[in-house]
Amino acid sequence: MRSTAFWVRRLLQVRRGSTRGVYVLCGAVALSAFVMSEETSLRSMGPYYAVIAVCAIQAWRPTLLLWCLLMTAFLAMLVTIVSAGAATTTDRLVFGVLLGVPIIALWYFRPAPDADGGLHSKGER
Repeated sequence: MRSTAFWVRRLLQVRRGSTRGVYVLCGAVALSAFVMSEETSLRSMGPYYAVIAVCAIQAWRPTLLLWCLLMTAFLAMLVTIVSAGAATTTDRLVFGVLLGVPIIALWYFRPAPDADGGLHSKGER
């Protein structure tokens, strides 16, 4: 049985690799969705700011925990926008494609266990 400290270290372990550009792409997509959303209240802009900040931190210091947080955030935004009753079909399609790109990129470059117990990006193999 592994200790809690082991799993916390594993979640916060910095992943090596050259896939940090994926997080820059995700930040750019979140910024694009923010600009296209036409939201005006500070309260409704908060999630976009949070995702952009997590993308910046993840590009600087990539960890499994932040990868999971980003994947969850993009999936939640996709489900929320696509299932919104007020959005037109065109809006749903545009935002679906726009938010689908980082989800696919994050999934492709997802963390994978290394032979030595470390983590690296699946796309690096």
